[in-house]
Amino acid sequence: MKKLFILLFITSFILGCESKRDISGYDFIIQNVKLFDGENFYENATVLVDSNMVKEVIRTNKTEFEGENIIDGKGFTLTPGFINAHVHAFNKKQTKEAVQSGVLTLLDLFSTQPKSSDSLRILGNTNKEYAYFYSAGPTVTVEGGHGSQFGPVPLVKDVEDIPKFISDRIDEGSNYIKFIIERGNLTYPIPTLSDEMIKKGIEETKKHDLVSIAHITWRADAIKAASYGIDGFAHLWSRDSSEITQQDLKLLKESKIFIIPTVLVWKKADESNWRKVDIDLMKKELLSIYEAGIPILAGTDPPNHKINYGSDLFKELELFVEIGISEIDALRSATSNISRAFNLKDKGFVKEELPADLVLIKGDPTTNIKDIYNIARVWKNGSVIALNNKY
Repeated sequence: MKKLFILLFITSFILGCESKRDISGYDFIIQNVKLFDGENFYENATVLVDSNMVKEVIRTNKTEFEGENIIDGKGFTLTPGFINAHVHAFNKKQTKEAVQSGVLTLLDLFSTQPKSSDSLRILGNTNKEYAYFYSAGPTVTVEGGHGSQFGPVPLVKDVEDIPKFISDRIDEGSNYIKFIIERGNLTYPIPTLSDEMIKKGIEETKKHDLVSIAHITWRADAIKAASYGIDGFAHLWSRDSSEITQQDLKLLKESKIFIIPTVLVWKKADESNWRKVDIDLMKKELLSIYEAGIPILAGTDPPNHKINYGSDLFKELELFVEIGISEIDALRSATSNISRAFNLKDKGFVKEELPADLVLIKGDPTTNIKDIYNIARVWKNGSVIALNNKY
């Protein structure tokens, strides 16, 4: 009993000291907030920010700091800035739109203008109002293949072109390499990369230690690319009419690939009759992938089908939860899963010594994903860039 009393006394003393610390040097402090740090969540956490960085995270102790720079987080959830893993952005207006909704990082998966992409990358790194920006640059495709219709774009004619093509993309500043594996269908077949080109392309990409992504719409093409060593897929297959086999799931899992399913864009394509897609089957496929432990990344493919660069990402997360993915894993799909898959390092987490890229949400999206729309405040690199006075 005496030991228990001493332990309680020591704990009370520590907590008392915690609330009496000199915190005048911090830029701001968010205390007693539910924290989702990109991986896990904590009740009554406190995050201390100084010089645009997260300096300290108190994950379990309730604090009673006082001062003008204190934000009461009771009834709110704090998350990392969100990431959209599949966009096509061409101007700063689009990257600014993303930031206002708390989507602080955009991964562009095709661009015909590397110089424009480089400008958006620089803008995102230097101006708080615009999203951090990464780009694949021009995709690896053939004449008449998907992507070539947006030309003029560099094209691959044979397997010998691959090493220089990859090298040229790296020289232009591509952050990762995207391959087009799209053969259309029996009614509208289109040219696509040969198996030899795909193998060589993946091999060259790995030599440069870059992530490789493949645009696919057929599951058989995904399985083939996975067996060749591709890192991930931009889209979940949308043309198949049968469910994935356990053997194929096992191969995908063992290949350590990730998938950016873009369910929202396929749903809109089906609703607009642009292409008929069996959305119910797609949901079953995605649930099987999730239950197999294959990483799922959130991406929405704007501006296709008038999808925006900001809050429409949350519609994708809603679809994930509707399918059977947990709220926590849906949140991970737009934060830490993307950061790990693309080696972003300082994006997608709330941790000590990382930039203060933060989103404060009224409510609790870890238990009700619809609360994610209730954005109260957004910080990019420690600076407020969106403030909803309603909260």
